Amino acid sequence: MKICGYLIANLIAFISVLHFADVTISWLFGLIHHPEINFQSLLGLVFYPFSVFIAYQELGKIRKLRNELILNNTFPLYLNGTLKLPSDTPMLWEDCSTIILTYALCGFSNFGAMGIALAVMGVFAPTRKRALTKIAPRALIAGCMVSLMTASIAGLLYDPYHGTVQILNSNSTLL
Repeated sequence: MKICGYLIANLIAFISVLHFADVTISWLFGLIHHPEINFQSLLGLVFYPFSVFIAYQELGKIRKLRNELILNNTFPLYLNGTLKLPSDTPMLWEDCSTIILTYALCGFSNFGAMGIALAVMGVFAPTRKRALTKIAPRALIAGCMVSLMTASIAGLLYDPYHGTVQILNSNSTLL
């Protein structure tokens, strides 16, 4: 219960601080007639390469449209260029690309996971909180590298003809 309480308190505090920063920056830019600029849009520009949640939404839209085109037998029209996509969909990806992107996005290399891990480990080792906070950014980078490596391996093992990831049998022991 103590860990759950810490997590809930951290989430409430984090969301409150983000909302305050969002409103404050929007008010400041409103003074120079640009109220559309807020903390969220500034962070979006800074962390554009690391945006995960928008990537999930876009991947879902693209997969849904691709599946609809395949079910309607209109996917070949897209492939030969006669079918135009909606303006908010830049392209449709191959199966292998969506598998790689799904694996890359499903890792725990994000700030939310890092905060949860710090909160949980801080409960178990309260005297080591300073050391945990020092290694957290390195752990975040390592987690990102592991997620991307997993995605690369899944892309190598993906079988487009059967829609599966091959399972390699590396056990040479016979019973």
